[in-house]
Amino acid sequence: MSNNPIRVLFVDDNERLTAAWARLIAQQPDMRLAGTLHRADDLLSVARGGVDVVLIDLTMDGRDALDAIAELSRVCPGVRTVVCSGQSRDPWEQRAKLAGAAEFVDKIEPPAAILETIRRVARPGPSTA
Repeated sequence: MSNNPIRVLFVDDNERLTAAWARLIAQQPDMRLAGTLHRADDLLSVARGGVDVVLIDLTMDGRDALDAIAELSRVCPGVRTVVCSGQSRDPWEQRAKLAGAAEFVDKIEPPAAILETIRRVARPGPSTA
């Protein structure tokens, strides 16, 4: 396991939620907040600045999040995306994964579970396939 912190970019239009996640990520010894965005418009330019994992909502003003995820996965294949949404998993989970998302989590999941998902996608273990 790498000693470098996982650089996380949080993208959500809910400013209170963004602030809460920024505080939570800052408390994790193995993570560092790489930034926050309230729209997906600048996702690619910010992610190119040094991001390991993007935690992103699906419904925001501005650029369509699924389009942004698809472009990010093409241009920055090393950046992993976790969709964190209040939308129903069906059909959104499949659409998010087709766009390139590594995981889909529900916003109502406990924060500890979402943090573990970030860790898992940032530092995947040996393949079990």
